[in-house]
Amino acid sequence: MAGMVRAMLSGYPSGMTSIDTKMTCSLALALLLTGCDFAEPVMAEVPAEEPVAAETVEALPVPALVAPVPAPTSAELPDTELTCSYPVGREDTLETLQARYGQAVEVAELAGPEGTTLPGVILWSYDRERKIEVAFTSDRRDRVDFVRTNAPSLWSVRNLRNGDSITRVQAINGVPFEFYGFGWDAGGNVSDFRGGEFERIGPCRVIMVLAYDYPVSQPPRELVGDTPLMSDRDDIDELLVYVDEIGLAFDPAY
Repeated sequence: MAGMVRAMLSGYPSGMTSIDTKMTCSLALALLLTGCDFAEPVMAEVPAEEPVAAETVEALPVPALVAPVPAPTSAELPDTELTCSYPVGREDTLETLQARYGQAVEVAELAGPEGTTLPGVILWSYDRERKIEVAFTSDRRDRVDFVRTNAPSLWSVRNLRNGDSITRVQAINGVPFEFYGFGWDAGGNVSDFRGGEFERIGPCRVIMVLAYDYPVSQPPRELVGDTPLMSDRDDIDELLVYVDEIGLAFDPAY
């Protein structure tokens, strides 16, 4: 190919102009390039980049979920269990009860033994299930004698309520107890718990009155009158004898 180009250049007349000479050279160069085998261009290898480790980002602490405040349950409401300090204590007076319970306190004369009356107050007189009678030792109403509740009040002592049977009283007390016969002024009054559970409450003590369901039947003669009876007698019908009054006494002389 190179000899052909030289022949072409040598064969041209000597009178060629410089333009002609340039054109001839360009043509010769084109022929020379056409006849050459060119290797395919090789791409230079680019070294692979090392993988960049992802930057470790410290996780932010997730704030703890705040539990919703639960609605008050019945267990969180004021209890209906009578104690030596709730809802009335030994040191309470008319003034302290009025300061604590406001308009729920009603000054009253309470029924006493043999037709007598006792100075006292009634708490929640408008609510039969919450009503409590508080008796004082004098008209000054500055020393509590006892508190008592009657059916259908829901107040309880050791989880015993008005309307519960004599069998339940004995079960909670743990041992048989003594009470007076029915049919007279002090009929049904419990006189001795015989060292049972109801006697271990202090510094006050439990007072309780049992009743006989007279509309259903008359009690046996053996259960009537001013005579002490034991709760485990065979002639006592547990379905007819029940708690009619329950409370707490603060005065040792009660």
